[in-house]
Amino acid sequence: MAVDTMKFDSSLERAVAYVCGNAVICDDLAIAKHVCWDKRNDVKAVTLDGSIIHKGGNMTGGQGSKQDSRRWEDTELENLRRLKDKLVADLTALPELRRSATDEEALQGELAGLEQKLIFAEEETKAYERNHASKQKELSHLQAELAAARPKYEQKSQEFQNLQRSLREVEDVINEVQDEIFRTFCQRHGYENIRVYEAQQGSLQQERAQKKLEFSTQKSRLQSRIAYEERQLQETENRIKVLEDRAQHDESLIRELETERESAQHEIDVLSAEVEQLAEQLEKLKEKHSGRADKVNEKRREVQKRGKNVEGTLKTINGLESERQLNAASRHTLLRRCKLDDINIPLQEDSTGLDQLPIDDVLQNDPDAMDVDEDQDVSTFRPSTIQDYGIKIDFEDLDDDLKETGDDDKVEEELQERIRALNGELDHMAPNMRAMERVQVAKDRLASTDRDYEDARKRASKAKDAFSKVKERRFELFNKAFSHISEQIGPIYKDLTRDPVHLPMGGQAYLDMEDSDEPYLDGIKYHAMPPLKRFRDMEHLSGGEKTMAALALLFAVHSYQPSPFFVLDEVDAALDNANVAKIANYIHDHAGPGMQFIVISLKTGLFQNSEALVGIYRDQTANSSKALTLDVGLLFFSLMRRVLPLRGFGFES
Repeated sequence: MAVDTMKFDSSLERAVAYVCGNAVICDDLAIAKHVCWDKRNDVKAVTLDGSIIHKGGNMTGGQGSKQDSRRWEDTELENLRRLKDKLVADLTALPELRRSATDEEALQGELAGLEQKLIFAEEETKAYERNHASKQKELSHLQAELAAARPKYEQKSQEFQNLQRSLREVEDVINEVQDEIFRTFCQRHGYENIRVYEAQQGSLQQERAQKKLEFSTQKSRLQSRIAYEERQLQETENRIKVLEDRAQHDESLIRELETERESAQHEIDVLSAEVEQLAEQLEKLKEKHSGRADKVNEKRREVQKRGKNVEGTLKTINGLESERQLNAASRHTLLRRCKLDDINIPLQEDSTGLDQLPIDDVLQNDPDAMDVDEDQDVSTFRPSTIQDYGIKIDFEDLDDDLKETGDDDKVEEELQERIRALNGELDHMAPNMRAMERVQVAKDRLASTDRDYEDARKRASKAKDAFSKVKERRFELFNKAFSHISEQIGPIYKDLTRDPVHLPMGGQAYLDMEDSDEPYLDGIKYHAMPPLKRFRDMEHLSGGEKTMAALALLFAVHSYQPSPFFVLDEVDAALDNANVAKIANYIHDHAGPGMQFIVISLKTGLFQNSEALVGIYRDQTANSSKALTLDVGLLFFSLMRRVLPLRGFGFES
């Protein structure tokens, strides 16, 4: 590894490991190709001449061959080879100074376990010390009570000894009286005294009672066993009878099915003949259909050709309609200027005056008019209606040259020039008498604009305040969810990656916001470091490690707003047996009424501890899928009911 060839401070180990990654250093390009391509190792290989083989397989760098490179002499080449052999032999003779990466990781895991055990041992030592102090105090108190109770004990002991002496004296008297009474009986039967006879008779009665108890126990056990076997025999006979009835029913069903099969075969023959006739008719219809299809295609091409002509016509109409609307807008603008400037224009007799023309309104089109799409038919086209407010201009007083000319821009320019000249003469002749009126109109419009501006400013201020509240609420909800998930994801990832024997500490995982002011505008970085692994980006983790990290994030999000159940669809596809067992243990420990799991899996280690199983299989006869269900808890209960009675009678199942 490249990181093993570098010397650096131990505080920079994570940074150097991040920079170097899993790069390896090779002597030449052939070894690098063998490592990356032949062995298919997911590493980046760097050779001593600067060539690099990346993870993706592309190769960059290197010096390459030069035509003018210096050639070595044979003697120099031989000397270099001998020197290489000597150095290789010396290198082989050197002791191994570094442990392999696997040994180092194993030692790190063992060290972490020993440190955890040390912490537990220190806590237990402190607890033992506190317990020892309390026991010392309790011992002192008990010694004091013992010293206080010792005189009473000696007095009571003396009284007890006196009572024992009195009792022995009374027993001696009783024995003398009994010996006197039963002396003849004992001499006749050869006993020393009556007490020896009573002791012998008591042991015989006790032995007789013990044998009787054993016999009754064995008798009841055998009776229970016989009753159980009789029940089993009765159940077996009942099952045999049921199976015989079922066999008779199946035989009758087979005969019925044979009859149905023969009738079905006859129907199949009839239908086959009909199918052949229909096939002949179908061939004839196909021939007719092919001829008519050619005619339809020809008509369709003709319709497409005419459709293209219609599209061109519609485009021309749209252009003319746009030009018409533009001219109407120009006419409305000129009429409004004439009204504002108090210019009298000749109107026809049936025309309305300019006072009916609104000043603030723009040119209105017919609201019922619709835009024309390119694919619309000509018959459905309706031109838009222009609102002229009933104003009709009389063009009779115009000069003949203005009526007949076709250059509208030139005519407009000449008329504007004449208007400017007339306005200049009017300014020299007399002041503008309508200036005050126009100023008042401008003031009114300014006041109206100020009111509109003030209303708009208030609405903008309200909208800004509402937006700020929504933004604050959004930030509060986001931080609440992020804080909860950040606190939960570390312990959850540790639970998923912890091994009580080899990896008691588990892995580490945490979330980091890229923008703390507005976190929802940028991304959130998720870092996960598996046990005994160096820090690396998420994209450099293996498939199984990514799966464990993703499940930890999923369970952390679920802890914030729990859902009724989970559906896990083959999440164990990239996991080995050890990680599958960890996932199964986590699901088993956290499953409950508030967190139920529906797991789709093909691995035994994940579904063998489930409460119920659902299997999907293909039914070849029905040509469809069917399901099988199994209640594992009910099955276990039924098995225990069968096993426990046998064990109660002393038999093994």
